[in-house]
Amino acid sequence: MSHYIAVTNDKYSFESAIQEVVRAFAARKAVPLTASSHLEEDLGYTSLGFAELAFALEDLFDLEPVVPEVAVRLQTLSDITELLGEKIQDGSATAPTETAVREYIERYTVD
Repeated sequence: MSHYIAVTNDKYSFESAIQEVVRAFAARKAVPLTASSHLEEDLGYTSLGFAELAFALEDLFDLEPVVPEVAVRLQTLSDITELLGEKIQDGSATAPTETAVREYIERYTVD
């Protein structure tokens, strides 16, 4: 398991951004989020939900598309947090601001 330095942006952690985005696109929004929350089994993600989540994270974190070999291993909230933490650490991603996350969610999700 890799270790990364938590990066904050205006006191808003990238972990908080990931949680908000994962929750926004989840089919089961009332399920409590934990590091071990399984995207498909716990949160009800479907193939469309996974695609929406991938696009959202790519847009918000200014991230290159994740290759399929890596994407299939992203099964839990912790998996996503670990990957994005590493990408931020190596400079290939940027943590979004809280405002950017909220505006994105408001624009691209349906309640």
